[in-house]
This record gives sequence, C-alpha cells and structure tokens, in this order.
Amino acid sequence: MICLKRVLAAGMAAVMLMGAGATELFGSGIEARAAEMETANNISFDTAMQVTFGADILEELEGADKERYYRFDLEQTSNVNFRYTSNCNIGTGDIYVYDGSRTEIVSQQAYYNSGNYNWVLKGGTYYVKFRANKYNDIKMTSVFTSSTLTESFAESQEDIDDTLATANQITLGEKYTGVLGINDSIDYYQFTVPASGVVNIYVTNGLGDSGLYCYIYDSSAKSVYSRTHNFGSELLDSVSLAPGTYYFRAERRSEFYSGSYALTLDFAMSAPKISSATNTSPGKMTVSWGEVGGASSYQLRCSKSGYFSSGVKNKTVSGTTLSDSFTGLSTGTWYVQARTVANISGKTTYSAWSDTYNITVVGKVSAPTIKKVKSKESGQMVVSWRKVSDAAGYQVSYSKKKNFKSGVKTVNITNKSTVSLTISGLTKKKTYYVRVRSYVVLNGVKKYSGWSAVKSVKIKK
Repeated sequence: MICLKRVLAAGMAAVMLMGAGATELFGSGIEARAAEMETANNISFDTAMQVTFGADILEELEGADKERYYRFDLEQTSNVNFRYTSNCNIGTGDIYVYDGSRTEIVSQQAYYNSGNYNWVLKGGTYYVKFRANKYNDIKMTSVFTSSTLTESFAESQEDIDDTLATANQITLGEKYTGVLGINDSIDYYQFTVPASGVVNIYVTNGLGDSGLYCYIYDSSAKSVYSRTHNFGSELLDSVSLAPGTYYFRAERRSEFYSGSYALTLDFAMSAPKISSATNTSPGKMTVSWGEVGGASSYQLRCSKSGYFSSGVKNKTVSGTTLSDSFTGLSTGTWYVQARTVANISGKTTYSAWSDTYNITVVGKVSAPTIKKVKSKESGQMVVSWRKVSDAAGYQVSYSKKKNFKSGVKTVNITNKSTVSLTISGLTKKKTYYVRVRSYVVLNGVKKYSGWSAVKSVKIKK
C-alpha cells in the first residue's frame, strides 16, 4: 500500500542526496503540496466547502488530518452522484451524508481506490463528510454531479407529504409522478370518491429492485387496500370504495433503493345491482335494485331484445328511489337493465349498465269484440266474437237486464281457441243482453280484460 508519508520521506531523502540542485527541482512541488494541506479548512460543518457540481476536488489527508466536509444546495429533489479516486487500494475510508439540520441520513464505506455513489435527496441543504482510514494517508480526487428528478408535488426538507395531514390532493384520472429517496421514504396523496365505484390503480415503479408498498386508507386512517408492487412492471389493480375521502400511500420497500414512480388512480362508478323483476299485474313489470352511494338518479331500460336494439322503453327515477315499474308490456320475455347517474365535478356522469335481468311477462289483454248474437232455434242463442291475441280464455255473461244488476249468468271458456258459444234454456220471446271478456292467468290467478260492448237478441218462441 502506497502511503503519502512514505512518498514524502523518499522525496526528502532524494533531495539530501542530490544537493541544492535537487532542492530546486523537488522543493517547490513539496512546498506547494504542503501549502495546499495547510490551507485546507473544510474540516467541520461550519467550514464545509461549497460544492460546484461537475468540478474536480483534490484533497490530501494525512496524519491526524483525516476529515473533509462538503456542502451543496438542491432546489428540488435530485439524484446526487459522488465519485472519487484515491491512491489507496483498499480501506479508503467512510462517507457520511447529513441533511440541513446536520442529522446523519447516509453512512457508507469507501472500500477501494475508487467509488461511485448515488443519493436521491429532497430539496434543501446537505453536507457530506469524507473520513479517511486512520492507517492510511490519502491523496484523493472527487467530483459531485446532480440531476433533478421530476415530481408532481415538489418536496424539500421543510415541505413534506409524509403524513395523512400533509397529503397532496390529487384528481382521479390524472397521472402523477413521485420520487422516494434517502430521506423521503413515504408519499401520501388525498383523493375523493364521488360515488360508490371501483378505483383502478396504475403504478409504474422505478425504484430499483426493491419495489413499492402501496396502501389506501379511508378518512379514519383504516387500511382498505394494500399491495406490494415489484420493480419495473406496471401494477394494475382495483378496489371497490364507497363515497368519501381516501389516502393513497406509496412507500419504498428498501432503504437501499430510491427512484421515481408514476401513479394514476382511475374511477368507474358502480352500476346498480338489480335484485328482482316481477310481473305484478298483466303488462306490468316492477324492478328493484340496490342503492349506489352518491347517485343523483337512476336510469332504467327494458326491451324484448336482449341487445336493447329495438322497442326500448326508458325511464329515469330519483337517486332515493330503489324500485319502479314499466307498464303496457306485451306477453313474452322482457330484458331490463339499470345504471347510476351522478354529478361529478359539475358533469353528469353515467355508470355502465347493470347486468341484464329477464323475466316472462304476462301482458294485459283487450276486451273481445262481439261479432253477432242470433237466436236460430227456440230457447237458444248463439254468441260469436273475435279472437283476442294472448288470451288464455273467455267469460260470457248474459242477463234479461240491460244493466246486468240481476239475473246474471256466466259461462267460462277455458279453450283459448273457442270464439263462439250456444246457450240453451232461455225464455222464449224474451230479450237477452250478452257481453264477453277475455282473461290471462298470472301466478295461478285469472286476470280479466274489460267487458265488450253489450249486444242483445230476442229469443224465438
């Protein structure tokens, strides 16, 4: 190992042997180095050398003079690089980094005759102390360089976002860039979920091999999401959240790795979940769904097309309504969907449509039209009417009273294809009044249409 004391001693011996001429040849260089050593005064925090980034620094440390202090200032978060070369092959010394309050934040060993160190640091004043190995005299050349790192919210030693109280407000759907460094292991962001929905989490991690811890807390600081995100890849995850204020926490996984990351929190409002759709009366479908927090209203649609491509019926109800009905539906299978409507940042926003719910509806049937009533034979009359589509059957009512308030008799026809009826045992020469109605069967119960127009006939004798 070459040590500076030995070099100087050998030089002095050479001077003594070579005489005055040699003194003139070597003396000036030795005296210059001695003068340089004597004038080195960056030996404490108060006398630290102000660093010029990119400029070489030459230092000689011998005897008890083993420490050098440097100072630099960063306007914003930066990656600071420190490189050195020395005349000692091993055990050069130790390197310490301090923040503006002179609190140690980095301690590293300089093992070999050269070294290269990177520190990601927030904006502010910093000090670096180089302490040479006490057994070696060192001649060292070093240089500091710095490159700024982009942050959406610039941090310094005085301005931090390391707590819930100091979290930076972000907007869902926007992309943000953050940096986690030596003295900045955590970033907090505050965001607001305007309605019940899913928050999609996108994180690109550039913190070396370490990765990130990702958390979401609610307004009471309770954790509602956590995930470890590995280096280099993009995290795509999601979490369902109710309306409210939340906090996202990004934390570096290891003290040995620092760097940048990108964060986007996207939002998709929840669609209502249809809990039931029932055919409550002919042609009527009642739909019920679950509440979506933050909804200002709900939209419903139904159709006989599962693709909602034709014959669509629409309606809008208030955000406090969780059940409503469609009427006038024909018999057949009907499909229904719902979606949430909310005012987000002054803009009307819609969720996706819910899953499709379908039921078989029994439609409302119309009253038949009586074609004719005749009395062809004594004591009989024949009634015929037009067929009603979707009817399950018919009911015929007749009476001698035009107002059907007394003496009313009825005949039920269960065959939907029957469209005429012969009634016998009638009083001859009397006038009878007759009417017809159709019916459908809903949940085992007959549901009737209105009555047809009344027709009359006089019975033959």
